[in-house]
Amino acid sequence: CTLVGITGTNGKTTTTALLGKMLEASEYSAFAAGNIGIPLISAVDLFSPESIVVTELSSFQLEAIQSFRAHVAVLLNVTENHLDRHRTFDAYVAAKAQIFRNQRPEDYAILNADDPTVMSLAPAIAGKKVFFSMEQDLPEGILLSKGRILYRVGHLERMLLEAQEIRLRGSFNVANVMAAAAAACVLGADFKAISNAAREFSGVEHRLEYVRTVRGVEFYNDSKATSVDATAKALQTFERGVNLILGGKDKGAPYTPLWPLLEGRVKGIYLIGTASEKIAADLGGADLHRSGDLETAVRQAFARAVPGDAVLLSPACASFDQFHDFEERGRAFKAAVSRLTEIPLVPEVESSRPTIALPLESPPSSVPLKEEQPMPKADPHIGRWEEKEPPASAEPKYIYEMHGDEDEEESVSPTLDFHEAPDPPEVSSLGPVELASEPVSPYEVLQEEVEGRRRQKTGA
Repeated sequence: CTLVGITGTNGKTTTTALLGKMLEASEYSAFAAGNIGIPLISAVDLFSPESIVVTELSSFQLEAIQSFRAHVAVLLNVTENHLDRHRTFDAYVAAKAQIFRNQRPEDYAILNADDPTVMSLAPAIAGKKVFFSMEQDLPEGILLSKGRILYRVGHLERMLLEAQEIRLRGSFNVANVMAAAAAACVLGADFKAISNAAREFSGVEHRLEYVRTVRGVEFYNDSKATSVDATAKALQTFERGVNLILGGKDKGAPYTPLWPLLEGRVKGIYLIGTASEKIAADLGGADLHRSGDLETAVRQAFARAVPGDAVLLSPACASFDQFHDFEERGRAFKAAVSRLTEIPLVPEVESSRPTIALPLESPPSSVPLKEEQPMPKADPHIGRWEEKEPPASAEPKYIYEMHGDEDEEESVSPTLDFHEAPDPPEVSSLGPVELASEPVSPYEVLQEEVEGRRRQKTGA
């Protein structure tokens, strides 16, 4: 069979799945294996000599290879990742470069011409080098020109599709499509099949996956974003109104590269997992909420979101502190989003935007809750919200009823609508009120107590 290997810090799964679709559309016998599909060693008996096996390969797998040889090896990009394992960036790059280790002159290396780290490896590669670029006018390879994805080889130039026809979010996914197209072209796939597969491809689960819209708020599952760079790319696909869920098991890279993407785009960050404190230190000054677990983060983000916002799970971390893998984390996110639809709606009469009606502690009796009194400001680290001036909106007006924090006292406080003051509690009569000018002496109190006990004994 023919082996195709795909690696890179980001985009491996998307590119592997898309290349498989392109080859299937060209009526090749193609299989996806490795980190996607079935394990390579488990699928050996399924392959025929004519099969093309497209494998997604991580640095963990590549660092130990001895005889593995990819006829087509694709390197999408290289940025800091897995430093908790490889310790240094150079060691990580060396592990990625293993994908070219056993290539021969008749093999192909698909390289991102816009990535300096990838290009630094090119001179040592034995295979035929085919480049793809979104920024350069390449004489040969796959390039983006005036919004069109072109394939150039020799004296041939073929337009494959318009970039705007790609259904995936983000310019980085345009690069992934170009890489898959480059590999498909050198494997002899049909040009029309390549184009049609790229137009129809809607992405893979857990990678910027649109989940659903709940009361005007969109939810996206990007659990596959286990690196800071992957999260940065995901954020770039949104312009504003992002409620971002970050955290998990730290992988050693700093989170400071996210800073330039926060202002004007991210409304709040909800931290989960063991990396929370490091993220909080790196992004100090941002609107941070220590949610702790994913379920709480989803509910808190939804509570603060308004119609038109997005809640994005893009953790920038591994999942192993709270989940078996990123897939389990993504499924847990989608399940938590589904449970939001079970929250009953209470129509709101006067407010100009959806508000949250939360169970709060009853106010002291000495401070009656007035109609004009604002919602109390609480500690942001325990999941409460500060009410801000609502923007004008033409959306339907609702109040979302939600449960309180799980770590609250067992006593349940009533759910309050902050647009109306609760009725004052009934106070039982305690007899005549003593005035300050008529103090009660200790003797009178003691005498009254003694007489009361005497009446109890006599049955009076």
